[in-house]
Amino acid sequence: MKVVSDFSGDYQDGYNTSLNIEQYSEDGDAVLFYGIQCGIDKSYLDRHKGYRRKILLDLWSPCAFCNDPNHFSILDGFDEVYSICPYTSDWTNEQLGRKLMKYCFYPVTPEAINPKNTEGGIVGKLLNNLRLNLGAVSAPVPTDLEKSYDVCYVGGLYSQEHRAMMDIVSKYKYIFITQGGEKKATHRYLSNADKINFVAKCKVGICFNKLYPTEGHIVNKKSYSGWQSNKAFEHLSDPIPILPQIKTRLHELALCRTLILCHRDPWNLVEDYYEPGKDFIYFDNVEDLNTIIPEILNNYGVYQHMIESAYMKVRNYSTRHLVDIVQQGAEFKK
Repeated sequence: MKVVSDFSGDYQDGYNTSLNIEQYSEDGDAVLFYGIQCGIDKSYLDRHKGYRRKILLDLWSPCAFCNDPNHFSILDGFDEVYSICPYTSDWTNEQLGRKLMKYCFYPVTPEAINPKNTEGGIVGKLLNNLRLNLGAVSAPVPTDLEKSYDVCYVGGLYSQEHRAMMDIVSKYKYIFITQGGEKKATHRYLSNADKINFVAKCKVGICFNKLYPTEGHIVNKKSYSGWQSNKAFEHLSDPIPILPQIKTRLHELALCRTLILCHRDPWNLVEDYYEPGKDFIYFDNVEDLNTIIPEILNNYGVYQHMIESAYMKVRNYSTRHLVDIVQQGAEFKK
């Protein structure tokens, strides 16, 4: 299967640009496109019209419905579209009256997330001992990975609950990495590699798998016929509208061996990937962080089995595995 990418419509130096799915490109009768520009610019399809299977990898849903009132045009011309949003996949197939979209996991290229943290060795040694006790077969944890920060958050402050979360997190030795100008940010506009290095220094990472659409975004979404039947849109009319979107932070935290502390939401797509209480910890309300974070920090060794379990599980979501699934025409089994 040939692999073609164009990230001119994506965030530059973002997570998707690190996937390097092209490394698995080879001759065949199928071609896989990724990067939203490959769907917008139909010349890509024209140049590959001789292929039997023309496949688009959708790593953006349900985001694109926020900005483009004619998102279906991006899908035109493809034989199959693999999407990270199960609700968008089901709803689109219903709207089109045919099976175009298939659910896939958000992939990760483990070798691209390779933190280089050289401050000490206690955590690495603890995890290597745990590996041996569990009979684990994964590669040893580098013994120079010192967790010198308590907690991290990567992203923007898009809602009051985000801001309340940061008020709590900032009481600790924390890292806040963002692309915006938030006052409590510790680092801004970092490269993907630098971001990973800082995340790897933190014991705990906070994750929200939600989007907060603006009024204009909601108008665009509601311009689609039958929008009400898309489960991803069922909270658009709430006082605080939200949408589900699995975040790459989950995989990054897992690969950095940083304990995942995830906000519980109405969809909980995180559970398609990781098991609560085994691979990560939920918090229901931001105020819960006032008790959960100190509990973790005071008993950090107790949570090492979760860190190791998430680390071993994230390997199931590799780009190599995704390519195999696409080549077989299969779907993600939760």
